[in-house]
Amino acid sequence: MYKIPPNLVQLLNSYLDDRKFVVRIDNISSEPKTMKVLIPQGEKIFPILYSIYVNDIPTTHKTLLGMYADDTAILTRNKNPKYTAAAINQHLEKLDDWFVKWKITLNVSKTEAVYFAKDEKNISQLSKLRTKLFLGLSKQNI
Repeated sequence: MYKIPPNLVQLLNSYLDDRKFVVRIDNISSEPKTMKVLIPQGEKIFPILYSIYVNDIPTTHKTLLGMYADDTAILTRNKNPKYTAAAINQHLEKLDDWFVKWKITLNVSKTEAVYFAKDEKNISQLSKLRTKLFLGLSKQNI
């Protein structure tokens, strides 16, 4: 799809294929183990390859995605908290299939819903909004 030259694809494949690691404590080394995650975050090439990998992440017209490295925020706004929750849950449903397709799992312990309101009457809706959001996240294969 990106029309990457075959030689570059072959080079990247050789870099990523069959990667192994060894743990060393003092002068004792473990047996080599195959890496499950092919590109550690510290690698210089990680941001480029990750950007290509997530380039087709689903979007909706009611929400905005903010992405930095491997962190993603789904943003929406509306005066009515019910519409806010509905828009985010709708986006999460679209993301669910995409996560499965690309074998991406959410770390729910690092997932958070944040709600901002101008007046206190809308703040009372926060607990209901969070409950709905995290019920949607709980469907994930985590």
